[in-house]
Amino acid sequence: MAPTLGESIRRYRQRKGWTLKDLAAATGLSVPYLSDLERRPGVNPTLDTLTSIALALGCTVADLVGDGAKPGEPSALPPTLARLVRSDEFEQEVQLISRRSSRSVEEVRSDLTAFLAVAPKRSSGELSVTDWRRLMDVYRVITEDR
Repeated sequence: MAPTLGESIRRYRQRKGWTLKDLAAATGLSVPYLSDLERRPGVNPTLDTLTSIALALGCTVADLVGDGAKPGEPSALPPTLARLVRSDEFEQEVQLISRRSSRSVEEVRSDLTAFLAVAPKRSSGELSVTDWRRLMDVYRVITEDR
């Protein structure tokens, strides 16, 4: 069974030899909030929060929210998202975001895929290709505001 988000955060934090207080200092988040993230499965952090934690821990957002599959591995994704991730449209979006954010293509691909993979957990039913495109637009806007 794949680790939960909280288990992943705890694992990466402990690998660094950090306490929750150390992670709080590195991210600007509160110790109680980080504790909730690690211990309560219902806590739903924002992409900015996940990015902050991932940067502090030296991993990617995909590493934190992944389901045990390699980031971006289509077989681990919902069918409509898997098709999108394999498309030229997705690759063009990754390239665009990479250029605008000065982040590597691999990092953007991994983080965008992880961001999209979390979306179905917040909805009921399979998302359409249009839904995935809208979520890519949201990701682009979020990353451009950083």
